[in-house]
Amino acid sequence: VGHRSLVLVVFIGGVTSAEIAALRFLSAQEGMGYDFLVATTKVITGNTLLRPIIASSKEGMI
Repeated sequence: VGHRSLVLVVFIGGVTSAEIAALRFLSAQEGMGYDFLVATTKVITGNTLLRPIIASSKEGMI
């Protein structure tokens, strides 16, 4: 069994679950010589993305 290198992927400001899923998909591909370790400051969801926009809209800033 071959040795797989570890790659650290850092997301500053947040990452979506889709981006994490894409890295997991790549890592699972046959012949892929890398495993990915994800570090992030925040996992972004639809709510965490839209909440500040809606709040700004209600305050008349948009």
